[in-house]
Amino acid sequence: MSGSSSSRNSSSEESSGSSSDSKKNNYQYQMIENSILVGNTEPNWEDLIYDIEQIYSNWSIVTLDLYKQNINNQKILSFNVDLDNAAKAIKDKNKEQSLILLAKLYSYIPAYFEDFSDDQMQTNLYKVKSNLFNAYSIIGQNNPNEVKNYLQASEEAMVSMMNNIQNQKTYNLNKAYILLKDLQTTVDKNDVNIFYLKYKNLSEELNSL
Repeated sequence: MSGSSSSRNSSSEESSGSSSDSKKNNYQYQMIENSILVGNTEPNWEDLIYDIEQIYSNWSIVTLDLYKQNINNQKILSFNVDLDNAAKAIKDKNKEQSLILLAKLYSYIPAYFEDFSDDQMQTNLYKVKSNLFNAYSIIGQNNPNEVKNYLQASEEAMVSMMNNIQNQKTYNLNKAYILLKDLQTTVDKNDVNIFYLKYKNLSEELNSL
């Protein structure tokens, strides 16, 4: 975890050099799957606190880059609020709220990226991951319809990718789609552990795209 934190820190510092570098690094303040709190395993709170602190320390640089890209001001301010809430949940060691708020922070990635980039494939990939993360964050809260809605949104973004992909990643994307459809079947079974396992397999496949 600390290794990924250092990577984010390094990328954020590079972003101050040029707007192009910021795009290339996709604003490395992001809280990706490395911060997921899996199943009944107690998270490493020290690592999570470190990650949040790194986001705070780099956020002023990232904010300037976002303004340069004409990102909506309210989206930037909303991230600040949600970051504060996530920091409090992590400080309080509130596992449930931490996971939900980390997923919410991740949701800003496709929102920001879509505003400044014409790369629809990457935008849709972020949407796929974001909706999956949000579904994951609430799977144990007896709200199957909301989980299904997130998974459906993820599928729609993935279908858009499949309709436009023109490279060697076709196999991986088709495999990811099969894994997503399989994941959807677990929601009504109300088996959280199976959902976590299939979610992890799908996330690993998406990371190969």
